[in-house]
Amino acid sequence: MGWRCGEKDSRSSALKDAWLTVERINLLGSPIDKVTMNDAVELAVEYVASRCPHQLVAINAAKVVLAHQRPEFRRILWNSDLAFVDGQPLRFAGSILGHHLPELISGHFLMERLIARAAENGLSVYFLGAKLEAVGKVVGIFQELYPALRVAGWRDGFWRAEDEREVVREARRSGADMLFLALGTPRKEEWIARYKEELEIPVCMGVGGSFDVIAGTLRIEPAWMRNVGLAWLFRLIQEPRRMGKRYISTNPVFVQLLLQELWHRANVDY
Repeated sequence: MGWRCGEKDSRSSALKDAWLTVERINLLGSPIDKVTMNDAVELAVEYVASRCPHQLVAINAAKVVLAHQRPEFRRILWNSDLAFVDGQPLRFAGSILGHHLPELISGHFLMERLIARAAENGLSVYFLGAKLEAVGKVVGIFQELYPALRVAGWRDGFWRAEDEREVVREARRSGADMLFLALGTPRKEEWIARYKEELEIPVCMGVGGSFDVIAGTLRIEPAWMRNVGLAWLFRLIQEPRRMGKRYISTNPVFVQLLLQELWHRANVDY
C-alpha cells in the first residue's frame, strides 16, 4: 500500500500546505466547514493522497440537537476533519445568524461524487452497512455504472458485537481508499470515530440510508423540495413512524436553540 500516515512527514506537510483553506464556524454549538460540493470532493482526494485517516460528517438539525444532548457526540463532530451542512433548516439558521454557507451538500450526493472520482482516479472503495441485499445491489449498480471502479470489499451492517473487531480488521485488510458506512445516527459517527485510526482508511464517511436509496428501497426527495427545505416532509411521508418520532423530538429543540442564540446576541448587543 506504500507509505502510511506519519511515515513521511515532509510529504504530508507539503500536501497540507497545498490543501484548500477551509473556514470552520460554530453554528448552534456544532461545527460547519464553509465548503462547496467541489471543495469537499477535492479535499477528499487530498485526504487519500495524505494516507492519513479522516472522518467526513454531514451536519443536519437532528445532529445539532444531539450534540447539545450528548457531549461525547459533540466532541466527535468537532474532531471530524470535514463537517458539511446537509439540510436547508441548518443553512437557513446560518443565514439568520449572519453566516453565509456557500452550498447545501447532501451526504448522499457527495458519496456519489466521490465514487465517480474514485473510478476516475483508480481509487478503491469499501461499502459497509445496510441489509445484505441492499449493499450487494449497491455494489452491482456502481460497478455497472463505473466499470473502472475498484471495489475493495463490502458487507452488511448486521454484525454481532463479538464480530465487530473482525469487521474492522476485514475493512483494514482491504486497503481501501474510501469507506462508506450506511448505519444510523449516531452509530455511524461513533463507529468511525472509534475505529478510524485502526482502519487506516484515508476517507471514512457515514451515509445513513443512502444504500437503501440507491438500491431502490427508499426514494430521495426531489431537488425542489430539498432546495426549499422540505426534504423532511418527503422523508416523513416515506417513513412516518421513524421520521415522525425524530422530528417531534428534535425540531422543537432546534428552533429553541436558534431562538436562544438570537436572544443571546440581542442582549449582548444591547
